[in-house]
Amino acid sequence: MEREYSKYLVKFVKENMKIVEQFIPQMEELLLIYGLNMDAESPALTQLDILLDRIHMAMKNPSQMLPVINSMAIKVDRYNRLELEAITKSVLGVPLREIPFDRIMKQDATADDTLREMWVAENLDYLKNVDEQTMQKIKLMLTGKITGTVNRRELTRDLVKEIEDITGFEKNRAILIARDQVGKLNGQLTEYRQRHAGITQYKWSTSKDSRVRPAHKELEGKIFDWDNPPPEGNPGMPIRCRCVAIPVIDLDKIVTQPVKGSYKGLSSGKVTSADEDKTTIVETMPIDFNDDKAVQAMFKQFTDNVVANAKKEYAIVVSKSNRSFWLEGGNSTVDITRAGKELYGAKVIHNHPDYLGLPADSFSIDDVEYLIEYNLEYLEVATNLGRFRVRYVGKPITVQDMYLAYKEAYNQVMNRCRVSHTVSEYNQLDTMRQLPKVLEGVIFEEL
Repeated sequence: MEREYSKYLVKFVKENMKIVEQFIPQMEELLLIYGLNMDAESPALTQLDILLDRIHMAMKNPSQMLPVINSMAIKVDRYNRLELEAITKSVLGVPLREIPFDRIMKQDATADDTLREMWVAENLDYLKNVDEQTMQKIKLMLTGKITGTVNRRELTRDLVKEIEDITGFEKNRAILIARDQVGKLNGQLTEYRQRHAGITQYKWSTSKDSRVRPAHKELEGKIFDWDNPPPEGNPGMPIRCRCVAIPVIDLDKIVTQPVKGSYKGLSSGKVTSADEDKTTIVETMPIDFNDDKAVQAMFKQFTDNVVANAKKEYAIVVSKSNRSFWLEGGNSTVDITRAGKELYGAKVIHNHPDYLGLPADSFSIDDVEYLIEYNLEYLEVATNLGRFRVRYVGKPITVQDMYLAYKEAYNQVMNRCRVSHTVSEYNQLDTMRQLPKVLEGVIFEEL
C-alpha cells in the first residue's frame, strides 16, 4: 500500500513541477531584466512575487488529491481490520467481529471514521506544506541569483538543473510521507482495535528485511504493553516504521461462548447462534465407491444444487461399503460423524455458505483435521468461490501434525502479507495453496 500511495504522491509532485518548468522562460526574463540592476528603486522582488503567485495559481491544488487520500485511508483500514480478524480467527476459531464480548469495551462504530478523517486532514496538510516549501525554494533560488550575481552569464545558467534538483527533493519527500503515513495509520488502527478488544499486550514484529533499522531488530519478538511501549513508541509510530503489533491474546479477557456443536464436524470457521448440532441424515443411496466418475457426477450435482442458495452446510459421505449418506447441518457446521464407522476412508464433499454477502472461503483447519483423523480418500468443499479438493498421500501423520502444518502455512501467508503490505482476502484459500509446501504429501486441487 505504501508503494501505491507513493506512486500517487510522486505523480502529484511531478505534475506540479512540470507546471513550474513551463515558467522557466519567465524566470529567465525576470533575471535578465533585473539581475544586474538592483537598487533601492528596483521592482525586482515585487515582480518576483507576482511571478511566483502566477506559478502557484497554475499548480494543482492539493485538495484535488482528497479522493486519493480518502481511498488510501479506506484501504489501510480494511487491510488492518482483515489482518486482525485473521489473527483472532487463527487463535480463537472465529474472527473478532463474531466474538461475544464479556468484560471488554464495544468498539465505537464512529471511531474508525474519526481516525481516518484525522489522517486524511493531516496528509492534506502535508501536501500543502510540500507546495509551500517548493515555492519557498524557488523564491530563495531566484532571489539569490537576483541579489548575488554579478555576471550576466551566471544569471540563467543551471536554472533548469536547479528546478530539477528541487523536483527530486520534493519527490523524495512525497515518498517519505507515503511510507510514514501508511505505517502510522495502520499502527493507530491496530492500537485502537486491539485495545477495544481487551488486548493489552502485543508482540513486536518487523518486516524482517534489510530495511529494518537496528533498533527495531532488537525489538523483534519482544512483548510490550500498549500502555508501556519501548522508547521508540508503538509499532508504526516512529518515522517510516513498517513494524506491526501482533496481538497477545489473553483468553481470560476475550471470552468466547461457542454453542454446542460449533466445533464438531466440518466447519466453515464461523460460529453463529444457530449452530446447535442439528445434523441429520436426509437419505442414503447405493453408489460404487470405486467408480469415481459416478462419485464425481454426484458431487457435481451436489455443487450445482446446493452452492448457489444454501443457507446451511450440507455434506455427502461416500463410504467404502458403496453407500452414500446425504447430511443436512447447521449454519456453519455439518457433523459428518453421523455416518459412523462408514466415515473411515470415505470420499466426502460439503459446502460453505456465503457469509455477509461475501463468498465463503476454502478449507478450514477443522476440515483438514478430519481428513487425517478419518483417513479420508479425499475431501472436497464447494463454495461460490470455487470447488476444491484436498488429499493426503504422504507418510502417516497425526491430527496434531496436520494442525501444526496448517498453522505454519497460515503464518507464512500472513507474514508475506505484512512484508508486502497486502491483504489476503481469502486466507483459507491462500493457506491451502501454501500447505503442500509446508507438509509433503498434501495435494490441493482447485477444480
